[in-house]
Amino acid sequence: MRTLSKLVLSEIRFVNLASFCRFILAFPSLKMLDCHHVDAATHEFQHIVQAFTTQTLEIRALNVSATVGSYLNMRIILALVRDIRPGSLAHLKVVFEGSVRIPALRDGKAGASEDLQRLDDVLSSFPGMAGVTFVIPRETKQRYTFWSTAFQDCFVRLRERGCLIDIPTYEPTISEPAPSDHAGSVTCLTVSPDSRWLASGSEDTTIILREIKALHYEDYTAFRKWEANVDIVRHLTFSPDSQRLVCCGSNGRIVVWDLDQCDELGVLEGHTKAVGMVAWSPDGITFASCSDDTTVRIWEAETYQEVFRLEGHRGPVLSVAFSSDGELLASCGADWSCRIWEVETGLLKSELSGHRDRVLTAVFDPAASRIATASDDGTVRIWSVETGAELVLLNERHGPVVAFNEHGKQIMSVSSDSTVQICSSLGGDPILALGGHSALVNDAKLSSDGEYIASASADHTMRLWNRSDGANIATFDDHGDKVLHVVFSPDGQTVSSASEDGKVCTFDLSYFA
Repeated sequence: MRTLSKLVLSEIRFVNLASFCRFILAFPSLKMLDCHHVDAATHEFQHIVQAFTTQTLEIRALNVSATVGSYLNMRIILALVRDIRPGSLAHLKVVFEGSVRIPALRDGKAGASEDLQRLDDVLSSFPGMAGVTFVIPRETKQRYTFWSTAFQDCFVRLRERGCLIDIPTYEPTISEPAPSDHAGSVTCLTVSPDSRWLASGSEDTTIILREIKALHYEDYTAFRKWEANVDIVRHLTFSPDSQRLVCCGSNGRIVVWDLDQCDELGVLEGHTKAVGMVAWSPDGITFASCSDDTTVRIWEAETYQEVFRLEGHRGPVLSVAFSSDGELLASCGADWSCRIWEVETGLLKSELSGHRDRVLTAVFDPAASRIATASDDGTVRIWSVETGAELVLLNERHGPVVAFNEHGKQIMSVSSDSTVQICSSLGGDPILALGGHSALVNDAKLSSDGEYIASASADHTMRLWNRSDGANIATFDDHGDKVLHVVFSPDGQTVSSASEDGKVCTFDLSYFA
């Protein structure tokens, strides 16, 4: 076995990157390695550093086929090339299957961008590197052109050496999207507080605004679609009075839109890198933004002037969240920390440290006395807001989605085993595990009355669950690609979902009452 020169791995899931690394190192004579849909349950980056230090492999050709939807694909490639002798690797080929979704730009996950830069640096150091080929599904001409340019921008050093190649896979049977759909993957989905509007943003740089009442009558012509002016749309949020929509994106701009005429009301500039999220304060007086430039900014909602610039994170800031009373703001970072700020003064109240990878999401409980954080290290942690002490640790491979129920006694998260987990927020004891999806759960939401849970999965379905007993009420298979986002309307009348192929669907919940 140690003299094996070619190895093909297909549909294998390792415990973590370290176990994947150790497995490959068991074949020191490898010259060609093919990886088809190889994954890891957890992907803390230090596993790579711990496992790859010797540079003993002499692989000359590395081929990776993957469904694009997780930046983990790039981390696996990076893990491999870090342990290949500098003079060995001559060609890397990455075949993306399904809808094109470049990992570095996925849902504001800035850490993936850093991985791509590392990969560019490492691959450029190979003197015998003849070419790095990315095979991209053609789909629509607009999407192919967009992603071809994106690869050129991500791999600057390889491009300068003339080693970067991108190839479209021509698929003439794929039609252009319907006017009411996006031409690219949906990156964000939100409903206005008055339950009138459903807004979606996309990597195709557009916003689509739909009137939910019209969707009840299957009138899919009642929509507005326009350029967001922020490049890739990373996040959308409505004002508390449902009169304005704020969007942010990969070019560092924040744009405020009037909903009646879809007019641009203001452009907020100050961030120097991509803005991943904007959150409006409950009273509507301010909103906060976070960026890859390591800062959080608080803006005045009427004048669009910067009130505070909150600094201290040592890497990209991935999300922000206000407490229910609007007095506190939480920010989550790629530096493995969550920080809590006083909104009135802009001062740091506490720094929550304990996670071992990027902190993706934070949410306050209804009383604003506790805060839950979800991380790429596979854990959810609940902390005291007042003291910053860790109160509860959930470490059963939880994903980046977390929410308290309406009373704050239970907490919902998604797990890497394709289930939605409901646990006690007081002690962490498991209450329910909602199983049925056959692939990763990308998003999950609780309805405003706490009666339902909706989950969006890479198995192309959205499921509706009864929260009290965990029964699967309905499974919706209207999407033709991975379902990425799900959202309930605040009035509890509808649930909407969005997928990687640009499609948005809305379903009437009255049928299940």
